[in-house]
Amino acid sequence: MRKRLLAAAVLTMVTLSGGTVFANPVELSGNVVIENRQEKMSNVDRDGTKYVFRLNAKTMVNENVTVFARFGAESLTNESVGKDFVRTGKSTGAIDQFGLIYKNGGFAYKLGRQDLFLGSGILFDNTANIGRNYFLDGLTISGKSGETSLFAAALQEDNTGSNDNKIYALRAGFSPAKNVTLGATFAKYDYADSTGDVNFGAIDGSYTKGKASFYADYAKSDAAAKNTAYSVGVAYNFDGVNSVSLYNYKVEANASINGWTTWWGNEKGYWYTFNHKIDPNTTVGLAMRDGNQIDNGNDKKSFRTTVTYKF
Repeated sequence: MRKRLLAAAVLTMVTLSGGTVFANPVELSGNVVIENRQEKMSNVDRDGTKYVFRLNAKTMVNENVTVFARFGAESLTNESVGKDFVRTGKSTGAIDQFGLIYKNGGFAYKLGRQDLFLGSGILFDNTANIGRNYFLDGLTISGKSGETSLFAAALQEDNTGSNDNKIYALRAGFSPAKNVTLGATFAKYDYADSTGDVNFGAIDGSYTKGKASFYADYAKSDAAAKNTAYSVGVAYNFDGVNSVSLYNYKVEANASINGWTTWWGNEKGYWYTFNHKIDPNTTVGLAMRDGNQIDNGNDKKSFRTTVTYKF
């Protein structure tokens, strides 16, 4: 779907609502994140702080249709600590997501520019991104049929150049027993140029026992080599205020869609976290990434201190 056609479709649907969108209240939410990073990559030390601001706005056109938009901004003290935007420089800010959500019959249809968390995130996850040219245009559908949760996506990248590749995906998940969930995801990455398309499949599962939750997933593509990925982990919630987690992951270079994974493409290692809730809206987190690039074995280590305030 071309970007101009998408914008025209959104504008037309809003216009056909008779202008009621402008008479209804606008619901605002978002968060502010301050994250300090101390990183060591290939024997180079990099330290810096990230400041992130997200503001979500939505308003109901009628009982079935909601208009949404998001403003995202990020500023860095040091570009090398890992920026979440594609623009040059140390900061960015833009209305980077927008569109319509139509709900009917237990399903939600989301049309517009949006992020994507596919399955367990091992195949595709760009939810941390900020600003223009890092999100996707198109349609996602989510809902339930009986006891089965369903998700479908037909999306196109909004890149800075003309090669806007496409993603098609289907996912189904269900709970075969109490505290157990299972899911399966299939996706296709359709390159805009002559590069051959790549197909992906993934399975994931979780099990909760008391205060502990266990997770595992596995993914594979039909690329000729370097095409498998997995993660396993456990999270423990002590008292609703303090929680910890430990994950082991390995994502080969061609196992995720264009490297957009919850983890890191062409990397293996461990991810440790500790989170403390100061109040219902404020959380302090400590995280350590202890990874290595698969191809050359270079260290990819990071220690992060994060404060998040939700509103």
